[in-house]
Amino acid sequence: MKKYLSLLATGGILTIALSGCITTGYSYAKNPNIVHKWDATITSVEKQNIYNSTGAAWVGALAKVEAVGLKVSLVTDDGQHVTEVQPQNSNYTLTAGEHVIYIVDYGRVWAQPINYPLPPDFTTHPSSK
Repeated sequence: MKKYLSLLATGGILTIALSGCITTGYSYAKNPNIVHKWDATITSVEKQNIYNSTGAAWVGALAKVEAVGLKVSLVTDDGQHVTEVQPQNSNYTLTAGEHVIYIVDYGRVWAQPINYPLPPDFTTHPSSK
């Protein structure tokens, strides 16, 4: 019985520890009022599992994967280092070393190729710098 309780406690601690390390949503800007875009260079791109937040809270790393996004690290032309998680786009791929546009649009953030058109709901035309 002691062995069972010990395993149960260890599993609970491990689940709690791992649940803080998994991604449960995409990145958002701290200030929801900013509309701006920067020229940037990607330093790394990796696939990122997006987990159900309720499941992650209850079962940690055993939660169901809701989607696969991208974890993108980049450096803007004015020297900011940014790491954000965004949905994966089926129309383009992002690669390390690529020059992109980093966009903040009323809380939403994403990076996209320079020559790819802005989404139609991006109605404000932000300055480049």
